[in-house]
Amino acid sequence: MTKFLQAFVDPISLGEIAIQAMETPQLPPVPPITPFTVIDPPIAGFWRRVLAALIDSTLLGVFGWLLGLLFSQQFMHMGGWGRLVGFVISLLYFAPLNSRIGAGQTVGKRALKIRVTSATGHTLGVARSLVRSCVLCVPFFLNDAPIPLQFLKSRELYFR
Repeated sequence: MTKFLQAFVDPISLGEIAIQAMETPQLPPVPPITPFTVIDPPIAGFWRRVLAALIDSTLLGVFGWLLGLLFSQQFMHMGGWGRLVGFVISLLYFAPLNSRIGAGQTVGKRALKIRVTSATGHTLGVARSLVRSCVLCVPFFLNDAPIPLQFLKSRELYFR
């Protein structure tokens, strides 16, 4: 006999069926989140990162081109040290936007819904973002900077 038919025969079992239907299964307890809990945010794919970098590079390139049009004579007098201007501009762009100030997103990252976070899933502080930006930008902008030979020779003893 089904439970439905049994309820008509035995009214006490109807109450038992209703109680069983109202009972919710017990869920396992959720561990508390502490400041040291590591949250694994989803990591953006390679091509999304490349496209975000392309958007940011294009934006900075257009800005640099406009500066070059306006201050071409000054940049020619600076010679290879003109790269330092590009380095400073890139730091002023990446450091604040990749930190809490910009919610961890540059214009390119925001367009592709990518965010720079720490291992715990929080956005970076300004100082940490500045160090990160320096590590990423120094090899790119100062690759062929005209460093005086005397500077390198005076530091030669430290590298032996």
